[in-house]
Amino acid sequence: MIMSIVRHPIRAKYADEWPELAAEFTTATRAEPGNICFDWFRSVDDPNLYVLVEMFRDRAAGDAHVNSEALLRWGQRDRGCLRFVRVPIRSFRRVR
Repeated sequence: MIMSIVRHPIRAKYADEWPELAAEFTTATRAEPGNICFDWFRSVDDPNLYVLVEMFRDRAAGDAHVNSEALLRWGQRDRGCLRFVRVPIRSFRRVR
């Protein structure tokens, strides 16, 4: 299992509508084979900061997501909404 936690600092003018702006991409990603979760969380301290927690069954499923058409389209579209480039905090592999 692969988990990534990604910070998305959003420009203030887009922060309240971010869930709607991300809805199509979120739905597409959740439908991908091997996706376990793809969940957005909004900071309680900074209303312009969202964190995305995404989990995939294995490395192959994560790689398929990274190379998906949905992610390519999303990457081209979301740049204007972000305050700066999003940075993954860490990717983790589940230990038993």
